[in-house]
Amino acid sequence: MITLDEKANLRRHILTNEEQNRIAKLTDIAARLQHGENVQNRQLQTWLSEDEDAQVDIEWQEQLELREEP
Repeated sequence: MITLDEKANLRRHILTNEEQNRIAKLTDIAARLQHGENVQNRQLQTWLSEDEDAQVDIEWQEQLELREEP
């Protein structure tokens, strides 16, 4: 018999169609980046939240700074 806590955990793990679609798109984008392919900024902005997009910008600036150092 399934307890109430187990039922609650199951409900938390069921993703909506929108969440499943977002995960699929982000997984595809990640795979393309790992294979050295280009991904358009607008595609990233479409599938990343504002916070995630801002984090990408921060990390990109850090990479640029690291590459400028001798």
